[in-house]
Amino acid sequence: MKTLIDQLSNYADYHRDPRNIVTHYIGVPMIMLAVVILLARLQWGALAGVPLSLALLGAVAAAVYYCVLDMRYGLFMTALLAAMLALATPIAAQPTTLWLAWGVGLFAVGLL
Repeated sequence: MKTLIDQLSNYADYHRDPRNIVTHYIGVPMIMLAVVILLARLQWGALAGVPLSLALLGAVAAAVYYCVLDMRYGLFMTALLAAMLALATPIAAQPTTLWLAWGVGLFAVGLL
């Protein structure tokens, strides 16, 4: 597996355009939140009051990956993913139209 330094060096080589940088600071987090919202709807119970969902499973897998890559970065990403889950879970419980509007809407705007 590449180290965090390798990953960031590769990223820096291809992302020097200011528009691309803005896209990654605004658009990518919006897309991530949209995916978490959409996946949070797929639930199969709860453990200690925490809904078990595909979003939680993906967040745990991503958090483990980031922690293996770099512990400090991993802890930051774990906190960010936890915040996204906290936002996404109540949205996923809304009626289908509202849930899809948030999920698909954020995804579409994040692509712009």
